[in-house]
Amino acid sequence: MTSPDMQRRVARIEGRVTDIEVSHSDSLYVLKRHAIKSDIVEARLVTGINNVGRDVASIMRHLGVRPIRFQELAVPTDTEIDAVFEEENS
Repeated sequence: MTSPDMQRRVARIEGRVTDIEVSHSDSLYVLKRHAIKSDIVEARLVTGINNVGRDVASIMRHLGVRPIRFQELAVPTDTEIDAVFEEENS
């Protein structure tokens, strides 16, 4: 194989690698945006559900009914997430 042939092949491979890198980078960007969106929605849902629970308990107290105990929700900690991740991947 001659030097110009090798240069053409290397140029084609470099082009493919660049395409893969760009595609991979774009995919990571989209994935990161979806993860951030999910984190925001999760935090809003947890806050909203906790507020509803407190409001229902307040209404029940106001009506003279013994309030139902609502378990407050919390976003999982990194330690909890890591433990589940390790369990699923072992």
